[in-house]
Amino acid sequence: MAADGAIYATDPATALVMVFNPDGAVRAAFGGSGSDMNHLGQPNGVAVDLAGGVVVAADGGNNRVMVFPEIRE
Repeated sequence: MAADGAIYATDPATALVMVFNPDGAVRAAFGGSGSDMNHLGQPNGVAVDLAGGVVVAADGGNNRVMVFPEIRE
């Protein structure tokens, strides 16, 4: 969960990291299927670094960890 209450989750079927408002509405989605920068093969975990302002996604499909900027409004 982010500092503003946003909830981050991965969707391996669509290769996206989903961001939800505290009320459950979708705020944003990022990633997408692929192996190039900013895309994911099969995201299977996500963490929000509150101090660093980044989102860290485990990408099992590409055997790597991707770092994205935290979504803020």
